Amino acid sequence: MRSRLRRRLTGVTRRFHDTVIGAGLALLIGIPGLGLYALGRELGVTAQVIPAPEHAYWWTVPVLLLSA
Repeated sequence: MRSRLRRRLTGVTRRFHDTVIGAGLALLIGIPGLGLYALGRELGVTAQVIPAPEHAYWWTVPVLLLSA
């Protein structure tokens, strides 16, 4: 009976541990990325997207589909 309870608690503890480690890694990667993005916006050095018409030529869509 005790070993069954111990195994069940170990499984819960392991899942909690894995969840905490995963969340920590996500924060470790995500926060610096968001900071760099915000810094780039403040400095004005982020990439600027210039929209262009998608259907400029009749063959634009087939070429894009083939390249995908």
